[in-house]
Amino acid sequence: MLIKLGPYYGSASNEELERRWKLVKKVMADKDVDCLITGGYNNALGGAVRYFTDYGNTGSHFQTLIIPREGGMGFFAHCGFGGKPIPPPASRGLEFCGGAPFLVSTSFSDDYVPLEIVKFLKSKNVKKIGIHRVNSLPYHFVKYVLDNIDGSTLTKVDDEIDYMMAVKSEEELAVLRETVKMHDQIYQIIPTILRPGRRERDISTDLKKAAFDVGMEEVNNTMVGAGNPKAKHKPFLLQNNVIKEGDNVDILIELSGLGGYWGELSRMWCLGEPSKELQQASDDALYMQADLAKIAKPSVPTVELTKALHKFQEEHGYKKSDGLFGHGQGTDMAQRPTFSYDDKMEFRENMFVSIHPGMETDNIWVFHTDNYIITKDGAVRVNKTPQGLFFL
Repeated sequence: MLIKLGPYYGSASNEELERRWKLVKKVMADKDVDCLITGGYNNALGGAVRYFTDYGNTGSHFQTLIIPREGGMGFFAHCGFGGKPIPPPASRGLEFCGGAPFLVSTSFSDDYVPLEIVKFLKSKNVKKIGIHRVNSLPYHFVKYVLDNIDGSTLTKVDDEIDYMMAVKSEEELAVLRETVKMHDQIYQIIPTILRPGRRERDISTDLKKAAFDVGMEEVNNTMVGAGNPKAKHKPFLLQNNVIKEGDNVDILIELSGLGGYWGELSRMWCLGEPSKELQQASDDALYMQADLAKIAKPSVPTVELTKALHKFQEEHGYKKSDGLFGHGQGTDMAQRPTFSYDDKMEFRENMFVSIHPGMETDNIWVFHTDNYIITKDGAVRVNKTPQGLFFL
């Protein structure tokens, strides 16, 4: 595995982090802002903090990151007064690392961290603030900054930072290939754990253990759903059905590996002879997955995939997908580009995406998921797990 490691398990190299810092400083110069503020509550959708610091969210607490145009970064999170939420040797590129025992469940502590943030911003003489993923920042934090720094303004920089995170370096692609390989390895245990008489959650629990056994960092989902004729994966708290002979079982895993990089994989498993309708839907899902991969070339708007899928579904009697049937991945479990009508991104070479078009009628559901890298000739599948329906 040719992956450069930093000072601790699964981390990015110093050269990779410096590449990112250089790019974000250019974005700030181009947008004429004095700093960038981003944040997050978790590792599944809080990947911007991880991207710039290479440090994951070790709990459920909120993290705030400030990157000034000049000098080192400021990192703010839950910790003891005077503590350091990122310990050495994991602390890289930080001029300030601190916080306070702030909890979203204790309103008296609301000002603890914003007070420290304002001190840091004032020390940098910040006025023009670039903000990334405003919905990942607490309303009170943002309001406190604006109320306490005279003349401060906010400018959204989502497009620029999202493109930057979406296009992967060679080091990132190497880590992502390893993440995909680990998904494939975990999927190989399913024939040993899937059988009639077990509950859906039993399968899910076994998959979670296998994920940690092979070195995965975090599990966002092991979604399992059984039924006959229709099976559709569902979250853990609803995985209460006992699996029966003849059932179809839809299994999706979403896991992060080295460096907190995410991938996903899903297939439909048949504990009996599939219906002709299910087999046809599976064939159609695979056909569209390959067709969408061909469309996904650099400079093509990502919305073209949505148009193509909906056209096929309408022409073949399937329900139109009303959710995301594919999206970018990286230090976020799901990040831009997303395949929707509202995302204005274009594909670029070396983006890493999942493609999982679902085919659904009142009777059946099929959803095959694989990971792809965007090349000049289209999206190339990375997973080695065979495609199509699986039989037991």
